[in-house]
Amino acid sequence: MSMDKTRGLKRRTVLGVLGAGAAVGAGCGGETPGSDSGTAVQSTTPFDAGPVTDFPAMTWKLLAAPNNVIIGRDAMGLFAYTSICTHEACTVRFNPTAPTSATGTTRCPCHMSTYNGNGEVQPGSRATRNLPHFQVTVTAGRVTVNPGMTVDAAARTMV
Repeated sequence: MSMDKTRGLKRRTVLGVLGAGAAVGAGCGGETPGSDSGTAVQSTTPFDAGPVTDFPAMTWKLLAAPNNVIIGRDAMGLFAYTSICTHEACTVRFNPTAPTSATGTTRCPCHMSTYNGNGEVQPGSRATRNLPHFQVTVTAGRVTVNPGMTVDAAARTMV
């Protein structure tokens, strides 16, 4: 094999590897959907979130992928909103043991946008839109969230 052919093969191999790496890395680090990569996806299918007893008053609970929602319960009732940042679709972080868990505060790890316990974007965030709220129903003591049905941020389901 001549030197030119060897160099051509090596060049093609290198370009192929670089092309594959670029394709994998195209989504903010090439991470999987639902991660901090900016590629989280919101399902629109209603799902059972568990028994109402899993959601005591004045608590917030993150249901990670594939659901990607935060369910809260305040003095007015149950509510749910997306856990996908409105800035670049990263999944917000929620630490239930942090002092802010009493208010449901979340922070996006991608660009540090912060949301309060009702999903409202806070000053200084890169995000400019609040987190959309979803319909919540309670039937026979079970909580159902319907991400395909958005509701007003003030909507609550009495329990």
